[in-house]
Amino acid sequence: MFRAIECRKPLLIAANTGFSAWIDGDGRIQQQGPRRATGIVVADVCRDLRQSPYVSYGDLPSGICLVLCLGLAVAGLTVRRSGTPPQG
Repeated sequence: MFRAIECRKPLLIAANTGFSAWIDGDGRIQQQGPRRATGIVVADVCRDLRQSPYVSYGDLPSGICLVLCLGLAVAGLTVRRSGTPPQG
């Protein structure tokens, strides 16, 4: 469900021993097959033209946060080793 929401795309899941399902682009389970039993899931899937922020930007915001945190950590260690109190 989370992958469908993340990408704003419908998903069809075919599993041998788990759930087979049809999940729409909003993460709602439209139809679900039985677990560990024979069943058929018939899906009428339509193309979803919405674009999600994750598909557009990927992990860029996380990378920016990582770089900022590393920069602050290095700045903190530099101030601590030099023995000068932070100004502010």
